[in-house]
Amino acid sequence: MLVEVGMTPDRLGPQGPSRRAVLTGAVSGIGTALLAAPTKAAASERAAGGTAVALVPLETSEIVTYDSTWATQHVLDVPLAVSIAGYALPSSGLTVTVSFDLRLLASTDRVAIAAGTASWSASCEPAQVLDDGTARVTFDVVRPQGSSRRRSSSTVALPLRPLDLYPDENIGAPHPLVIEVVRRGGAQRTARTWSTVSRSVPATPWGVEVAAAWTSLELPGSLGPLGYRAPISVRLRSTGPAPIPAGSELVVDLDASVVAGLEVLTASIDGLAIAAPTPRVGRQDETLLRGSWVVPVAIPAGSVLDVVLDCTPVAAPPTPRSLRRATVSLVGAGAGVPRETGRYTAVDLTSSGTPTTDGIAVGTI
Repeated sequence: MLVEVGMTPDRLGPQGPSRRAVLTGAVSGIGTALLAAPTKAAASERAAGGTAVALVPLETSEIVTYDSTWATQHVLDVPLAVSIAGYALPSSGLTVTVSFDLRLLASTDRVAIAAGTASWSASCEPAQVLDDGTARVTFDVVRPQGSSRRRSSSTVALPLRPLDLYPDENIGAPHPLVIEVVRRGGAQRTARTWSTVSRSVPATPWGVEVAAAWTSLELPGSLGPLGYRAPISVRLRSTGPAPIPAGSELVVDLDASVVAGLEVLTASIDGLAIAAPTPRVGRQDETLLRGSWVVPVAIPAGSVLDVVLDCTPVAAPPTPRSLRRATVSLVGAGAGVPRETGRYTAVDLTSSGTPTTDGIAVGTI
């Protein structure tokens, strides 16, 4: 909710990023995306000769929390970048103060600013921590010496960094986020407040952490391991508070020129065998072989589903080309609310030990 004062994992697809990954990526890339596209001054600003102080949000993203019982969901729109009018007045710059919830966000020590074709950065004052769990960070937006005064609007990528809330998203309602812009001397000011919107959830949220063990496939005629890494077992850990819904799909994507077939050998929950799910395996296109299995039962919070896989390599070495990297994902089912664990997809590590995809779980079991 905006007040002016003055994958989710469910059907995002096997490699759909979490909202947290999207938010982090948006913040890290904002300097090249939004700052490269200058905004147009409003009509009222032009009429005032470019001196009116104004604040317009350009890009926002949601942060989701829950109450302690997981029965109420709180959603806060967080601004990533804003347009600030009135900065080009030669006699005085603007001072911007951002008040934010320390549980959700952290401040950086510099802010990126652009106007027209010019871009620069400015230092921020050290964040001031308040007794109510919020903090304030302040910075100045001043026209650089010698730059054009024709454009009085600037684009500002806010000096905020989102924190990873998982696994403690049930922290209650966030504090509002407030941005105040004041011309030096206090002659003009404007402010906007982003407030939390709360709503009852239709069902208790559930969550999962996906991990996998990997192996290198060998093909006939090759001199050794091909170097293509495929999963040989998958582990789904239910993080609650509700069970992983029955009917959710475990999806494994492989390169169709390397892997000819895929099957489930065994499946167990907390070490107790269950009937191995019948897979659906087929080519999606020339390069993608997809296997999917319906999870037959709900997996309670704290329990673990282990699935052992068998990948059958192709009969002959593939024609050399870039290969599709294997992924393992869980796609939720039903009306349940999936938590933002950021771990609904797993991939293998590169030879240097770093993830091949951002914002997802990695590693072995």
